[in-house]
Order: sequence, then structure tokens, then C-alpha cells
Amino acid sequence: MRDSFMISVREILAAKTFRDASILAGSKGLDRNVKWVHILDSPIYTSLTGQEFILSTGRMFSDPA
Repeated sequence: MRDSFMISVREILAAKTFRDASILAGSKGLDRNVKWVHILDSPIYTSLTGQEFILSTGRMFSDPA
């Protein structure tokens, strides 16, 4: 597969869909290119290799109590 189209994290977050999104960590990586988008709501990261953009409700990070 050729990388003929690349988009940065900053460009994704500029979209109207993400107007209410907040950067909680990793602001230095906003200009990194994204190759894949994943939707995850479990703490299983073993298949991530880099250049992924993760969409999550953040539920996996909440306090279960």
C-alpha cells in the first residue's frame, strides 16, 4: 500500500466533528502523520505499531468504583 494521502493529528482535530475535543496529553505530537484510525474501548494496545489515531470514549481510563 502506498502512502499517497497523509493527514496530521492537528488536521484531524481541526475538523468540525472534533470541535469539542480536548488535548489531554501529547500536544507535541500534533503534527505527526496518521496512517490508521482505530476505535478502541479496551486497554488492548498490543497490535498498535505507530501512526495510529485512536478514537475512544475514554471509558477504559475511568475509575470503576
